[in-house]
Amino acid sequence: MVSRAIWFRNTAPDRKAPIRMAWVRSRVMVASMVIRKVMMAVLNRRLKIKRIDSHSFIRQIDPLHHPLVLHSAPETCARCQAEGLLEVNLIQPAHGGPETLIASVTQIQQAYASQPVMPALIDEISYEGILHYSGAEVQRMAFWTSVLSGAAGHTYGANGLWQMNTLEEPYGASPWGGTWGNLPWHEAAQLPGSKQLSLAKRLLERYEWWRFEPHQEWVNPPGTPEHYERPFAAGIPGQLRVIYMYGPNFAATWKVEQIEPGAAYTAYYWDPRTGAEHPIGPVQPDADGSWVIPREPELSDWVLVMEQ
Repeated sequence: MVSRAIWFRNTAPDRKAPIRMAWVRSRVMVASMVIRKVMMAVLNRRLKIKRIDSHSFIRQIDPLHHPLVLHSAPETCARCQAEGLLEVNLIQPAHGGPETLIASVTQIQQAYASQPVMPALIDEISYEGILHYSGAEVQRMAFWTSVLSGAAGHTYGANGLWQMNTLEEPYGASPWGGTWGNLPWHEAAQLPGSKQLSLAKRLLERYEWWRFEPHQEWVNPPGTPEHYERPFAAGIPGQLRVIYMYGPNFAATWKVEQIEPGAAYTAYYWDPRTGAEHPIGPVQPDADGSWVIPREPELSDWVLVMEQ
C-alpha cells in the first residue's frame, strides 16, 4: 500500500496522441520511478554531485530507458526539463490548506506552456488531514484546478497512510522533530476526499478527457493562481466544456463566453461531493456568445458541464 494514487496520462509532443490512464498503486511503473528516486538520493548524498548531473549519469547507464522523473523543487525540475532529462515532470507545490493552490496552479500552468512538451502533474500536495486544515475541499480544489489547467493527471494522499500509523504503533515524530499526525492508516484510508476524487475520475471517464485543453478564455472572470475561487475551464471546442467553480457565484454574474455559433449545448451541475447531477437544460447564449451561469444548487463548489 502506498500513500498516494497517481492518475496519469502519457502525453505526446503534439498533445494529440492517444493517452492512457491508470490509478497506479504499485507495479512496474511506480517501482521504476521509486528506484530512480533512490538512485538519485544515493548519487546526491554519497557522490555529492548535482541532480542534473545525476540525471545525465542515470540516462547513460540505464540500458532499459526507464521513465526518468524528479520529485524536487520547481527550479531543479525546470533545469532538468530544459536539458531533456525528464519523461514526466512531477510537481510538489506545498502542504497546507487552500493557499497551496497558488503554487499548484502557477506551476501546472507554467509546465503546460513549457518546452519541450511533457506530462506534468501534481505529485504531492496537501495530504488530506495534514496540518489540521487540509480537508476534502482542498483535495477537490487541487484536483479540478490542476486537471483543468492542463495537468496530465493527479495524485491524492492522506496523512496517516504515508506513515503507516497503527493504533499500537504510531509513526510519531519525523527526524526533524515534528509529528505530522498519528491517525491510523485504516482510518486515513476512509477520509472523504479519496472517494470524492474517485467520483471526479469517473465523471471525466465518461468523456474523451484525454482531448481536453485548458480554456480560461471560456469563463469570465477566469480563475488564476491568486483567484483560485473563480472558474477554471477545459474541454473540447464545439463538443464539451467542463468548468469548476470553488467560490460561490453570489451575484450570479459569472459567465461562459465564446460559445460557438450554432452550438446546442445542454448543461448540468455535478456535485463533486456526491456525484449527483442537477440538470440545467439547454444553454441559450446571448448574441455575443456569452451565457450567464445560473446560480448553484447550493453555495459550495460545483462542476458545470456543457455538452452537445
